Amino acid sequence: MYAARLDEHLEELARHYSRSDNAYKAVEYLRLASAQALKRSHHTEAIARARAALELLPKIPSASDRAEAEFSLQLNLGTASMPVLGYAAPEVGDALERAAVLARQNRPGQPTFAVIGGLNVFHLTRADHRRANQLANEMLKIAVAERSEALSIEGHFELGVSLFWLGRFAESLEHSRLGSVVRPGLSPVNSFGADPRLCVGVSGFLPMAAGFSGPGGENV
Repeated sequence: MYAARLDEHLEELARHYSRSDNAYKAVEYLRLASAQALKRSHHTEAIARARAALELLPKIPSASDRAEAEFSLQLNLGTASMPVLGYAAPEVGDALERAAVLARQNRPGQPTFAVIGGLNVFHLTRADHRRANQLANEMLKIAVAERSEALSIEGHFELGVSLFWLGRFAESLEHSRLGSVVRPGLSPVNSFGADPRLCVGVSGFLPMAAGFSGPGGENV
């Protein structure tokens, strides 16, 4: 009945199916409602819909359907929780960690890269630079496997950031330079999709890495 204007009735459909025995439909419409709320920056609503859907997941008999829905829901939950609870909130890390596990299992390539990028931001914010460094290395490995220049640029930049905070300034400078490459028509990819602000971050970070490296590329 709502096929032509589905976006206008997601909340109503989510409430309707949440009261029914059709867990699959309930989870699907709650997931769509969560994504819609997130897109509109209604972060508290996005969190509530994602949590409601996650509570219903065990009622879906198909393991593959559960995994597919949970990936999107955990990603929505982690992303929406950042501005509400803070980038370093444990709830953010828990959601993104679970999304990363699911992505590694079923979503190779850019989806996994994106989630790991978000998890990298979480650990950087918490000053867990060793874990951030591990994740940045994983991002770069994915970029190489995908043969993606856009992913490689961000992978190098994120690795440069983590190396800087570990005090490995010469290595940081090397990766930061590789992460500062800008190609016409090539959109940077941040933890959750394209973001042209990345180039601003690179241009501001590169001089810092250079300033802490000696003339011969040695740490100072």
